[in-house]
Amino acid sequence: FISIWAVMIVMISMESVRQANSKTVHNAEIRRKAFITNDLFPAFEAVGNIMNLTFVPYGNAQIDMDAKTVTCQHGDTECSANTYEQCAIYKNPATADHLPFVNCLSSKGSAQLRLNSTFEECATSAGLDFDQIKACHDDEDLAWSLQVEFAGLTPDDHQYTPWVVLDGEVYESEDFLGDLCKAYVKNGGKAPKGCPEATKLRCMKD
Repeated sequence: FISIWAVMIVMISMESVRQANSKTVHNAEIRRKAFITNDLFPAFEAVGNIMNLTFVPYGNAQIDMDAKTVTCQHGDTECSANTYEQCAIYKNPATADHLPFVNCLSSKGSAQLRLNSTFEECATSAGLDFDQIKACHDDEDLAWSLQVEFAGLTPDDHQYTPWVVLDGEVYESEDFLGDLCKAYVKNGGKAPKGCPEATKLRCMKD
């Protein structure tokens, strides 16, 4: 599989071929949403079987371990949304289970993310138990422990969000699916059906 890491952080690795290096993505809210809905989720639907994705919903937040507080770049709404995503991952660790929830939320505007109904809608559409996720979100001790966990997963050297790491290198290009497939083939795998034909031809020539 190819390792991918994103921050929000996304990390993708190709494990079926070898334990690949990791990659992480950090960026502003609009760029984050665009990457998830336009690149990451479509790529996972196409070639998820070659991806080892680590999604880290934390962004540019600052954590105070003594005061037990987290300050998010875009305020409390972002912190709450991060907790919902963290809880979805905690309760549904398989990427195929929680990524549709994340993708749904990424299609929503800031005003919508202030409403519990938005998270319930996305959980329902992803086939997840919203009551379970909300109970986690509202459990102060559990929510804090998850913030600490995801803060620890966030690279100290990230400069923006989303921060995407693909096969061990920070990813900043635009042909995500093509580059993902090319990295997989480079590591000894055979480009799966979901890879672009042009990518398969390039890989064969390379």
